[in-house]
Amino acid sequence: MNPYQGLSLPELMELLHGISMPPSVSMFPQTVGWVILLFWVFVLALLAGWHYYGKYKSNAYRREAHRRLKQITNASYDDSSNGLDKGYAIAVLLKQTALAAYPRYQVASLYGARWADFLRYSSNNDPQVCAVADRLSIAAYRKETITVDGLGKNRSGHSDIDHDLVGAAAQWIKVHQSNDTKVLNLD
Repeated sequence: MNPYQGLSLPELMELLHGISMPPSVSMFPQTVGWVILLFWVFVLALLAGWHYYGKYKSNAYRREAHRRLKQITNASYDDSSNGLDKGYAIAVLLKQTALAAYPRYQVASLYGARWADFLRYSSNNDPQVCAVADRLSIAAYRKETITVDGLGKNRSGHSDIDHDLVGAAAQWIKVHQSNDTKVLNLD
């Protein structure tokens, strides 16, 4: 005779045992090898973060130079009353940027052809920089002028000259090798 015969469904449900749950699975590695591996991955991640943070901080002068170059291109520097033009402002910005990247004794005395050589050399002869390096080297000393309509009238204005200088300056700021990666030997 069956002991469950004649029992209703609710009575049979009461006779069931509760569900036994398996023990929870630990998320902690079970062997020492995984602990050591995770430790080294964590250490390498910290070192990589420290390295990239150092690079970020060491390139702060580049970000500031780009910001100031944008201000120069957006501002009206071609005011003949104060004698300033974009070429002059860009030349001054490049010299300040070079002084931030290289020791003063290597950069401060450079002008003219030696400054143009420095711009070419420190940018690894980037074509955009090389094309206007000579003009960038003299921009601090005179305004760039262009002839209008061939009539001999000169004006300083927003032209392709400004775009060339701004483009080359932005490229030099971006690609020049800082002092810790490149030794200057311009002689």
